[in-house]
Amino acid sequence: MSTRIVSLGVGLMLLTNALSNALSASAVPLLAVRPDLPMPSSLPGLVSRRVQLDLGRQLNVPFHTIEIEEATVQTWPDQCLGLNRPNERCVGDEVKGWEIAVSSEQRRWVYRSDRTANRLRLESLPNFSNQLSQQLLETAAKDTQQPATSLQILDIQPVVWDSGCLGISTPDVACTQAQVPGFRAIVANGPRANLGYASEEPGPTEWIYHLSEDGSQIVQNTVASETKAYVGTFFSNLEVVMPASSPFNSRIVFQSIAYSFVDGTTYFRTLTADGEVWIEMRDTRSNQLIETIMLRPVSVDEVADFEKLLTQQQFSDFDHIHYINENPMSAIDGAEFIIASRTTVGISAGERGLPDNLQAVVKAWRTIAPL
Repeated sequence: MSTRIVSLGVGLMLLTNALSNALSASAVPLLAVRPDLPMPSSLPGLVSRRVQLDLGRQLNVPFHTIEIEEATVQTWPDQCLGLNRPNERCVGDEVKGWEIAVSSEQRRWVYRSDRTANRLRLESLPNFSNQLSQQLLETAAKDTQQPATSLQILDIQPVVWDSGCLGISTPDVACTQAQVPGFRAIVANGPRANLGYASEEPGPTEWIYHLSEDGSQIVQNTVASETKAYVGTFFSNLEVVMPASSPFNSRIVFQSIAYSFVDGTTYFRTLTADGEVWIEMRDTRSNQLIETIMLRPVSVDEVADFEKLLTQQQFSDFDHIHYINENPMSAIDGAEFIIASRTTVGISAGERGLPDNLQAVVKAWRTIAPL
């Protein structure tokens, strides 16, 4: 039986994990269990608690905030539960156990375990180790002048950085032009309320970090971290593309896709290098074209100034981040994604809650292509 993938918080959530092997044999006594015994029909409480303790310990959050969503009986191919690490020998016969989906904040994680969770592993991010999570918390504590015990890891996303600068703009600094495997992470100084049940109090302060896989580089993305009260940061894996029928005869400089929950229409706005601003309207449900209009021409100088602004405001630093309103007293109609080159940013919040650099880009874009 395969695990059911659900969406938590916003949009498309990666089915990821972060961290490494869990409770060691020295910490938890191994239980002698006859392998021929039938598996129980539901997840035992002991297994649930070990999963909660492991993820809570590694994310630095109370274990009771970790929710068990779903568990299915599985037969794993070896003692490594089918998740062998580099240079690890996995011997032994098949192992009966569990596949366990759990959630922490807006993130969903998937564990593999044997019958009693003496062996426990997380899927998808085997290289984000417990040691790396502690390095991240210690670095964030120094950067923010807050005790590490007060910080939590809210989200982790695997990424392959294009250069040694780890996706952060560094003017006048030469970046090594080699791909670097690593991660994005969100660290906060407190828990985040579930979306839809937010309190009237502002949420925690959140900081975005970029890491190399080996932990030799851990850098705060300061430009993207400067949100205001009631705006939360999330990672998005949604790749947004314009319809193939779009009538552009020139290089695309900038695009936005806005989804309106009120009228059920998706609005595609595009600026081209030759100074044309187009809007295409489609029915959100059927994707049927409603109308395509050339809004207005802009001068080549205006296009050049806007491209210069994108560089000055370090727009590429916002890639794959989605800013979401968490104020229950302020409704937001729909969501918008803005795109330049390979950078995609999601906005479901008022402009005033966004980081200053992103506000500047959005304001300039609204002048070029009004809503």
